[in-house]
Amino acid sequence: MAPNYVMIVALITFICFSLCFGDDAMLPTHNNLITKSNCNESCGNVNIPFPFGMSRDCTLRDQFLVTCDYSLNPPQPFLENSSIEITSISLAGQLNVLQFISTDCYGAGISTNKIKSFIALPSLLTVNDTSNRFIAVGCDTYAIVQGYYTKFGAKIEYPSYITGCMSMCNSIDDAVNGDKNSCSGVGCCQTSIPKGAWNVTITLSSYYNYNETDMKNDLSCSYAFVVDQATFDFSKSYLSSLQNTKKLPLVLDWAVGEEKCEIAKRNSTAYACKSNNSYCHDDSNGYRCSRMQGYDGNPYLIDGCQDINECADPQPDYRCVKNAICNNTVGSYTCTCRPDFSGDGYTECNRDNPQRKIQNIYLIIGITAGVALMVFIIFGWSYTAFQRRKMSMMKEKFFQENGGLVLQQRLRREEGSSHNNTIKIFTSDELEKATNGFDKDRVVGQGGFGSVYKGYLKDNCIVAIKKSKVIDLNQIEQFINEVLVLSQINHRNVVKLLGCCLQTEVPLLVYEFISNGTLSEHLHDKFVRI
Repeated sequence: MAPNYVMIVALITFICFSLCFGDDAMLPTHNNLITKSNCNESCGNVNIPFPFGMSRDCTLRDQFLVTCDYSLNPPQPFLENSSIEITSISLAGQLNVLQFISTDCYGAGISTNKIKSFIALPSLLTVNDTSNRFIAVGCDTYAIVQGYYTKFGAKIEYPSYITGCMSMCNSIDDAVNGDKNSCSGVGCCQTSIPKGAWNVTITLSSYYNYNETDMKNDLSCSYAFVVDQATFDFSKSYLSSLQNTKKLPLVLDWAVGEEKCEIAKRNSTAYACKSNNSYCHDDSNGYRCSRMQGYDGNPYLIDGCQDINECADPQPDYRCVKNAICNNTVGSYTCTCRPDFSGDGYTECNRDNPQRKIQNIYLIIGITAGVALMVFIIFGWSYTAFQRRKMSMMKEKFFQENGGLVLQQRLRREEGSSHNNTIKIFTSDELEKATNGFDKDRVVGQGGFGSVYKGYLKDNCIVAIKKSKVIDLNQIEQFINEVLVLSQINHRNVVKLLGCCLQTEVPLLVYEFISNGTLSEHLHDKFVRI
């Protein structure tokens, strides 16, 4: 069978590609979605991202419909069927457009050209109050701007604001070139517009029809407009040259819904933030959607926001220092220093020297040993506490099984009676100490019943401790009765029972200690002391 050369070449290409580009070659690539499928992404040089679109099937709402004029070269987009020309659309909620200016020109004191401009926007669009300024230019000029604005999410349907400014000068030379701050009333004046304005009407007029200025014999004009102040720096040449300018840049704000986020989220079908990696935030005109940090794309589309590979992104907000390795993570990235370098990777990566490396090794060994010691101590303490708890529970169990509770009740019941019970209930710890842990050297008697130990109590009292081998649990009641009876016997020829211990598996009986000797010797006080 002839070899499949196509498969061989493909395999070699894959291996070379993997070796050359490493892990990055295996990373999936994401096309940043900006529109719905089968929708045009641009008109001429302007991108049209969803929720805007050039057909109703490609927009979220009719207010975001864009008309593309293909008769122009290049084609130009316009807002709906209006004359508002769009220059850019930002998913951050801004729309850059070009808008006509108002003009009022005079020749020999007679108005020769008067153009009145106005801005009327559909719902969800307003004039940006921070980026734009209302400006009037002229030497015999007063201008008024009035209109409606949005209040509490609703459009006011009557003239809700009116303001203006005045600009006067005798000649062009009176005006001062400069930035927007030089527009102070000599050849140029300016004022702000209210927040949320959606309807703007500009009225432009003259006090003296330019009869009182040095320009009265020339064509003299006044101009008024709302303009993006970042693009406008006043120049005294504008007093004569603005008549050749038809449109100026303007910044609009847009929101995707009139309600606030809390209310919008209740209707999951109409809720506009479709991407899982997006979030909603309130705007003065309603609400908008934004991408989460570390993601790029369109938050208004399902799967529209994809993880940014910061390690391949040259943007200035990404900075791993020199000698650091960038590792892309979902929604973020990490920086680690290369081998033989130390630091956090974000602010520094310094080359290690051998002495420092040895010190670091010692430091690691010391920390490891310290942690191990701490773990050992904690484990030992926990084990000891567990054993003590276990032993305490065992003693309590034996005490109850050996009739300790019954004995305590009987002793309390007989308190104040004619019986002189002096029996004591010893603890197992007391008898352990008294016999030195039941040392075999302390055994003074031994037989089939068990063993007898010699013990020393805390008060130096010498006692004999009887440790039986077995006990019948069925006769505990009888055992307790015998203990009580023996404790009442007080005779010189009978060994006195001092008490008992019930915390051991087999009860211990504590007697007074009598030295070794025969019964006859004890009866006649002729015993041998040890």
